[in-house]
Amino acid sequence: MKAKQLIINLIIIYLSGFYLKAQNNIFPVHSPENGKWGFINEKGITLIPFVYEFAGIFSEGLAGVKQNEKCGYINEKGANIIPFMFETANPFSEGMAAVMQNGKYGFIDKKGQMIVKPEFEYAEAFTNGQAYVYKDKTSQYINKTGEFIVPVTDNPADFVDGLAPMEKDGRYGYVNTSGKFVIEPVFFKANRFYQGRAEVQFDEKTYAFIDKKGNILFKTAYMPWSKFYEGLACVLIDQKIGFIDTTGKLVIKNIYSTDIREPIFSDGLCKISLDGKTVVIDKTGKVVKELGNDEYISDFHEGFAILSNYSGSCAYINKNGEIVTDFKYKEAHDFSEGLAVAVTNDGDFEIIDTKGNVIAKLPLACTDVGTDFKYKNGVCVLQTNVSPDSNMVVPANTDNPNYIKQWGGVADIWVDKAGKIVWKGAPWYSCFPTAALVTMADGTQKEIQKISFGDLVVSYNSVEDKISETMVTEVQSFNGKSHLYKIIFSAEDGITASLDLTAKNNHYLEVTAMHPLLTPSGIKRVKELVMGDILFYKNPINNKIEKVKIEQISINESIVNEVFQLKTASGNYLVNGIVVLFK
Repeated sequence: MKAKQLIINLIIIYLSGFYLKAQNNIFPVHSPENGKWGFINEKGITLIPFVYEFAGIFSEGLAGVKQNEKCGYINEKGANIIPFMFETANPFSEGMAAVMQNGKYGFIDKKGQMIVKPEFEYAEAFTNGQAYVYKDKTSQYINKTGEFIVPVTDNPADFVDGLAPMEKDGRYGYVNTSGKFVIEPVFFKANRFYQGRAEVQFDEKTYAFIDKKGNILFKTAYMPWSKFYEGLACVLIDQKIGFIDTTGKLVIKNIYSTDIREPIFSDGLCKISLDGKTVVIDKTGKVVKELGNDEYISDFHEGFAILSNYSGSCAYINKNGEIVTDFKYKEAHDFSEGLAVAVTNDGDFEIIDTKGNVIAKLPLACTDVGTDFKYKNGVCVLQTNVSPDSNMVVPANTDNPNYIKQWGGVADIWVDKAGKIVWKGAPWYSCFPTAALVTMADGTQKEIQKISFGDLVVSYNSVEDKISETMVTEVQSFNGKSHLYKIIFSAEDGITASLDLTAKNNHYLEVTAMHPLLTPSGIKRVKELVMGDILFYKNPINNKIEKVKIEQISINESIVNEVFQLKTASGNYLVNGIVVLFK
């Protein structure tokens, strides 16, 4: 039985810039005035003063906050409900919250009473009456009294509606949150439940969907190719994809190829491959839109999809296949609450309604990396570059050649549905500490603070899976307090067996929250990474780029007063062996 990988000292704090999660529209934000945390509403009005070193989201009426290096909980009026006596204070779930005391996690109730004593190196929130914990190299689930209830297998699956697939004696069934099999282990394979159904397999040729009581909804010889979305699931028949309904009936013929990994219906439409072309079909199989070889289309949301052409420009298209905006955007985001945010080829933000009208145009400098701008609760949070001296938004079309060199970070800009800026947050920084080691073209490593314009460093082309050298075109620095994440990585099983990447051997990366890293699934900012994510690492033994797995993450591990980053001709470079990108 393998232990689930561990995240050490994970402080669960949902920062406003990426997660508009709130209770009663009360949002934790970081003030640019005094560097403290407080709470505002969707109009940018301060509800709870900026007096905290950190603040988390409200959950079940309470929010974890930090003051004088200790964490406690406040209510929505800002009153201290649970004293400041913890090292971390995570959100409440099902009446319990994971807190840390003396370096160990336990669970408290909403009165602040320690219900499960702090003895775990790691603990997750309660879901369906159980919580995942890690202690003495052992992974387990506990109930609300702290009793161990469900062992974690080699392939643990999340509980959905209180059920999880579990293997026993080579067969799969489903257990409840007490670890008891409620659907007997009779299946060759079993998948987690989704919308009340689960796909199971009796043998290599017989598939079925079951309900939460284990009743067989239908059997089929068709190989399921996706879950059910909007009442339809794609299946593989004679190496072609078709669609079945919830009774197992084939309702769209198997004439489509497998070029698109998992075609799903969204807003009544599905993009799929037909005769070498990407097409959009409706639920009858009718082709609504045929794309050219140089076009790409996203899934539909609120009746619209994003259409990209060969030049990289984007436009919006409706469910009738009609293009409703010009191809003038270099970046476009899904509609939400009747509006969409897009970035023009000139770098400005535009807010668009469902008729393609521009509601507002904001001359902000878009950060353009890995952020999904959507409206929620009437507010959209944009990320934009700011100047180091004034914290004001830097215009996208600046004529200042030293603009980047005087870079001041990335700030959250909150806008309402009219495009009015209701809040400007404190800047975040995408950088490394002064002693971070950059891999040079000659194979040596040099501290990032000693790198100069024109230096040759190692770069990685992920498309060609090729290492090359690239020139440093700019060295950027920022003077001011920056919180660092510490990421410890280890060999992914079967991939990097030649390396012994452990914490004691100092295989780690210290970096600020907003810095983008390269992963197999695309670009992710550091604060978006989770335990088990894969990064790219240059193996010093064979000088090849290999995959390594994130083993531990420590958030706000340390604070430094100066950070650096590089701009290279290729757009990436290596820090402590890890492939990183320019901000």
